[in-house]
Amino acid sequence: MKFELDEITLAEMTKEARQCFLDEDAPEYICVLNTEIEKGYENANFTELLRAAHSLKGGAGIAQLFSIMELSHSFEDIVAIIQKLPNSRTEEAWVLLEFIVNEITILLHQAEGDEEIFVDAKLLKKLADFIDSYSATATNIIPEKKPQNIEVKSEPEPVNNSINSANYQEDSLSSSNLRISLERLELMTNEVEELLVIRERLRLRQQQLSQVTRKIRSISRQLEPIQEQVQNFYNQLAIAPASIAPQNQQEFDSLELDRYTEIHISLQTFQELMLQFQENYADLKFINQDVSDNLDGLETNVDSLYGNVTQSRLVPFRTIGQRFFPQVQSLAYRCNKSVNLLIEGEEVLIDKILLEQLQTPLSHLINNALSHGIELPSERLAHHKPEQANIKLYASIDNHQLKILIQDDGQGIDLYKVYQKAKEKGLISSKLTFDKLSQEAILEWIFHPNFSTVDMASELSERGVGLDIVRNKIQKLRGTIEVKSEDQKGTTFTINIPLNLNFMSLLFIRWQNRLFALPTSSVLETTSVSELVWDQVDASRVKWRNQWIPVLQISQLLSDKNSCHLSIKSKVGLILESSSHPFLVMVDNLLSEEKLLVKAFDETVILPTYLLGCTILGGGEIVPVISPQAFTVFSETKSNLLSQGNRLNSLNRKGTILVAEDSVATRRLLARILEKVGFNVILCRDGQEAVEKLELHQGGVDLIISDVEMPRLNGFELLEIVRSQPQYAHIPVIMATSRTGKRHREQGTELGANAYLGKPILAKTLLKTIESFLTVEQPIN
Repeated sequence: MKFELDEITLAEMTKEARQCFLDEDAPEYICVLNTEIEKGYENANFTELLRAAHSLKGGAGIAQLFSIMELSHSFEDIVAIIQKLPNSRTEEAWVLLEFIVNEITILLHQAEGDEEIFVDAKLLKKLADFIDSYSATATNIIPEKKPQNIEVKSEPEPVNNSINSANYQEDSLSSSNLRISLERLELMTNEVEELLVIRERLRLRQQQLSQVTRKIRSISRQLEPIQEQVQNFYNQLAIAPASIAPQNQQEFDSLELDRYTEIHISLQTFQELMLQFQENYADLKFINQDVSDNLDGLETNVDSLYGNVTQSRLVPFRTIGQRFFPQVQSLAYRCNKSVNLLIEGEEVLIDKILLEQLQTPLSHLINNALSHGIELPSERLAHHKPEQANIKLYASIDNHQLKILIQDDGQGIDLYKVYQKAKEKGLISSKLTFDKLSQEAILEWIFHPNFSTVDMASELSERGVGLDIVRNKIQKLRGTIEVKSEDQKGTTFTINIPLNLNFMSLLFIRWQNRLFALPTSSVLETTSVSELVWDQVDASRVKWRNQWIPVLQISQLLSDKNSCHLSIKSKVGLILESSSHPFLVMVDNLLSEEKLLVKAFDETVILPTYLLGCTILGGGEIVPVISPQAFTVFSETKSNLLSQGNRLNSLNRKGTILVAEDSVATRRLLARILEKVGFNVILCRDGQEAVEKLELHQGGVDLIISDVEMPRLNGFELLEIVRSQPQYAHIPVIMATSRTGKRHREQGTELGANAYLGKPILAKTLLKTIESFLTVEQPIN
């Protein structure tokens, strides 16, 4: 019988073996290599080094990671050389072993992210030169490249019948660990979160059952007097005169024989029903109590389960921070730079799944700092800087958000060079001068696809992904990335990502028949409106704890134009903590305080930053959760509050945007996004209508967003007309289309498109692109 495997099955098997090697075997071998390398060549266990290197080579071969396999074999060769030819170059050889381990660590991390892995060519050449330098005089020293010539397994130790119980227990405990994939852990977390929602639904049903029970008890008490009256009436009928008795029973006295009529039977049936009603009420009361007790137990167990699952996902930030030490060391060696990596916030506990998703963005930002930001030692000394540069990786959690800073003390970003490159790529009009642009607008361009200020891309630069991909990965996590740079002082990238594991205590409030939830940690105090001490001069502030704090309306904070600023039903004042200082809002009622799960929104529609997420009540109602820390209160006085409002209004007046799009759904979506942030929008069904609207609104259009494929006049034809007319030539044009191929992009650039976005359009990406063009007249601070 002939057995064969098809290519698909073989590929799946290889993929499974590779994942197993990366998750299970490789970390163990790397740990052994690092441990022995740190001991130094005088104290290292060479048998352990060879065993780990050989196992790593074999596993890499099975996983088809041939670059790691080649480095592992070079490691074996050099270890053999050190063992048999100790001389003055031993220290040099040991340094090479360190570089090999660091390079393998980097390659393993790249392989985990499904990236194509590359070995440092300079390192390979250095290894080959070192090994070849001994081959001429010591051909018998270097082992043949056959795995079987290296002893991998140690000799079995003699069995000791008197087993040490303590060691046995320790081995048993160490073998009780179980590895769970992140995907399965994520699935378990989602299922536990669903249990939390179901538990709240059951709790609501139990409360409704309790209400029904109490209602039945009340009815039962009301029926007790009626039941007593019925019993008395029944007894009276039982001793009724003989005149109402049947004819055949009239010879008996009423004391000698009870007489029953149809009325007796009806009354007796009623009494039996009353008795059954009371028995059923007792059963219902017992069931309600039993359900309540079981729910209490379920609540305790589910909370404990959620806590354990959550805790199992949390790891200290150092687990990912330490991964970058060999990367920085190796890359600094390649670039001939002296760099020290500093990690702050090592003990901050972060979701492991989130950290794994941040691996690639952080890795590229560190590469970017090393290749573009950090200067050569001679250049640093010339600018009176320490010869050794610093890259700081900082993590913290504040207001349910993870904040990560990647900061270097290098030369900073050359803003003018970025500006020139943006002009070359057609991202801005050639008439736009450098001095009219803010730093934020200029730095925004470095996140555009294929944007680089380096003329000759180095091997290091080519390895990473572009900063546009870094931003996309951060945005998929519902996060933001910002950059600030100062000449000769360095660059700082700030990443903010909302935490998606939030089981928190919430305060539910009602305002103008709307239900909202606030984290109780952000509520400093609650007070009755009647007890507030108002400022007699400025009615927009009250006194709280010996200080004056501003009074803000919820409609102002939420930018709700359809709501009244004041509510005549407001009875309660809430003192909330903002990002600057406390402020007071008035609400109609405080409803309850509950510990519930807060789920974050996805990025389908752009949402205000103050929306932390939503929670689901037992009845299925979805309640938005507002984060007061997202609000910035600029002043405490009424006059300054008014000037603040004027400032916000001026920022919201960002101009008029013309949209040319033949798809009704896309056209409406763009209109909603743009109008939400304050733009005036002119909608056109095709390029021809766009030209007509441009003529109608002479000088009133600040920016154009156009599709490519449209009837009558397509996007390229529209762009050509806009650039050919002097009155329209200055208007920035953003192409938004599903045609994102190289030829289409080149055609758009040649015709004068300022930006080229692909569909589906991400709201945040669109708005960031618009901001870079409309900051000349209305700078965005």
